[in-house]
Amino acid sequence: MLLDRNGHLKLADFGTCMKMDSVCGDTPVHSESLVGTYGKIMDHKNILTFPDDIEMSKDGKDLICAFLSSKEVRLGRTGVDEIKCHPFFKNNQWTFDTI
Repeated sequence: MLLDRNGHLKLADFGTCMKMDSVCGDTPVHSESLVGTYGKIMDHKNILTFPDDIEMSKDGKDLICAFLSSKEVRLGRTGVDEIKCHPFFKNNQWTFDTI
């Protein structure tokens, strides 16, 4: 799952990521070859970085890292309510019941 600069959720398959024009930014695991991309996916703990020039909340970074964890500790391992309770989704404008 990806979050755009407006906080909208996008679904992506990193196995088919491709380089886009520079106005679109970079995919987090792009490589010139499919094997290289898969290698970066498998090594995401060591290669994933958050750009300094993009504002992202601590909760947003934590959410992404919580999804990119081993299955034993991954966010959502006990069910969707665990995801819904993550601090990233706390706000005064909506709840999961009202959207």
